[in-house]
Amino acid sequence: MGLHKLTKYFAFVISFLVILMYHHEVILSPNSFLFGDYFDGLKNYYTPLYHILFDESYSRFGGMNYPNGEQIVFADAQPLISAIIKFISTNIVDISSYTVGILNFLMFLSIPISALILSAVFERLKVGGWKNILASVFLALLAPQIFRISGHYALAYSFVIPLVIWFWLWQQQKPSYKKDLVIGFSITFISLIHFYFFALMAFGSALAHLVNFLTPKRPLPKQFFFSFLGQIVLPFFLLQVWLALTDSVTDRPNSPYGFLAYRAFWESIFLPVGKPLGTFINHNITQIRDVSWEGIAYAGLPASLFTVFYLVSLPFKKIRFKGNGQMLSFNIAAVLLLLFAMGFPFLLNLQWLVDYTGPLKQFRGIGRFGWIFYYAINIACFLWIFKRHWSKFWQSVLFYGLVISAMIYEVNVVHSKPFYQQNSSAGLYQKNTIVNANEFDAILPIPYFHTGSENIWYGPEGSAILKYSFETSIQTGLPILGVQMSRTSLSQTISNLKLVYNQDSIPPTISLEGNYLLVKEKNFEPSGFLNSIYSQAYLITSNEDFELLQISGQEIADLTQPDFQNKESLTTILFNDFEELASSKTYNKSKGALEASMNQYTKLFEYKANDSAQTVLVTFQYYLNQDVNPTVQIIEEKLNPQNEVTSYNSFPVFQKIKYMGNWAKIEFKTTISKGEKLQVNLQKNSSKPRKIWVDELRVFQVN
Repeated sequence: MGLHKLTKYFAFVISFLVILMYHHEVILSPNSFLFGDYFDGLKNYYTPLYHILFDESYSRFGGMNYPNGEQIVFADAQPLISAIIKFISTNIVDISSYTVGILNFLMFLSIPISALILSAVFERLKVGGWKNILASVFLALLAPQIFRISGHYALAYSFVIPLVIWFWLWQQQKPSYKKDLVIGFSITFISLIHFYFFALMAFGSALAHLVNFLTPKRPLPKQFFFSFLGQIVLPFFLLQVWLALTDSVTDRPNSPYGFLAYRAFWESIFLPVGKPLGTFINHNITQIRDVSWEGIAYAGLPASLFTVFYLVSLPFKKIRFKGNGQMLSFNIAAVLLLLFAMGFPFLLNLQWLVDYTGPLKQFRGIGRFGWIFYYAINIACFLWIFKRHWSKFWQSVLFYGLVISAMIYEVNVVHSKPFYQQNSSAGLYQKNTIVNANEFDAILPIPYFHTGSENIWYGPEGSAILKYSFETSIQTGLPILGVQMSRTSLSQTISNLKLVYNQDSIPPTISLEGNYLLVKEKNFEPSGFLNSIYSQAYLITSNEDFELLQISGQEIADLTQPDFQNKESLTTILFNDFEELASSKTYNKSKGALEASMNQYTKLFEYKANDSAQTVLVTFQYYLNQDVNPTVQIIEEKLNPQNEVTSYNSFPVFQKIKYMGNWAKIEFKTTISKGEKLQVNLQKNSSKPRKIWVDELRVFQVN
């Protein structure tokens, strides 16, 4: 085997040695560290570990959302990797106690694997030797996905997009149906690490095929059809069949938050935001606007300068690409995906189109599509660098010296300071010697947390309850009544949260025959029904951070108050239902409730404090159990005698829930100055026609 055949392996070894030099502590002892121990970072260790240790099914996750559980994809438990570890642990040798270490090591191992694949890409583009190694190693070490090691572990496998590019060149060199199937099945399996990989791989491949089909040297329609069928339709179909067979939920959110909020900006692509050079630019040259972390996919200094030079040179045709024509099709696709990552065409007053993007709308972090551009622009940049000829040797040395120096500087900036936490993993592996898990059904966390429905968020900020709950769950094997997942069923969310809001009946998630382990943060003072539960529970043990208590389902049932919702101590009613509303003609009555369009301003009432300042209590029934409905805004406007708005306040309906159900009781207070007029409206922008329902409006005078 000649040295040129070893190029890929040199790239792998060199990049591995570089990351070992910078990150030797965690690479040599990967099972000892948690790269994140808060919210997503901790949850994304907990879900695969619990699944491997305690779940009987490979497709279902039972660690949260008790008693319903969840389909493994929505737990973000890296289904493919979890399944492999689980199978080996169950049937060959138990490696489950090394799950954290395996995940940590795989994230870092993906960097040299990425270098190996990129080297293979450059080989297909006729770049070999030291130039191949140089480009492959630097691109792998600076990949934007590396920063996902801080918490979004399933997205940190940076070899995925280089593999897409290699697949593209491999298939285009000599198209065949077998290659289409290999690519299609590969996309399917890699998507089982994280569904975003399906979006990146399938959309990138589909757009490249479409661009290629529109070129003068287009493939035959039959070839284009089978490539599209094998590489995009097949994996989509297989993944959907698997979900249909393993998931019975029918009311997952269709409009997750953040589609345009988590987009890329030109600054997040071409400027080193958050890095020393970016700070220097921000302080001394021009202010860099705030950009979403999700949209950062910095191309690097050489590629950024190359892009500027290319755009300036376009009118003069100073830069011409004579390399692989099929790579040009992929590059055009990458540019189109970058525009999409930046929010186009939606930002051209076409936001309404978002509601009509179908499954694409589920991939709300559209800034991540900028990752594909990172590789495309850098490959184009290095091809131009390597094909450039200098008349004098010293010019070549100077030019390559500047390029290599810039890349070494940026590698050092990225890797010299850890971009992840280095917390001890001991808490997850600590043996439980106090609680007999067989005596309990599930863990009830206090404060309670519920995140993932995209409709209702519930949980305290700055609390360590996730950490305590997850550690106790792993130590005991008990599932948790709380939720920290994705796309959770809205009806299940409403059912779960009755535990927090309602006191008139036993919550559906609590069994009369059950026994529950309370994990309570010590410095947290619960309120409402949770306070009643906590006060009645028996203390098992405590430390300086949290308490463990127990309570039975029957004891929880005994705490309920059947007349809880009907207690009414205020008697001065300013408005009673909608009878006195002058704007009632704007409502359409349906089944006794008032029906209105979500997109339009719906005036609930208008009231003027003529004689003195007043505090009023507003209550009404609101239909929650429909996607988006809980996020409709309650809008308070206060106007002076000249009818000028003096105060404007808005908040989502779900933040003011007093009583939980499909029909929820909404309650809030507000103060009106003397002579001031209060208007309360409901509204949320929605391109699709959506209805809301309101009933039993009451407005009380508090003082």
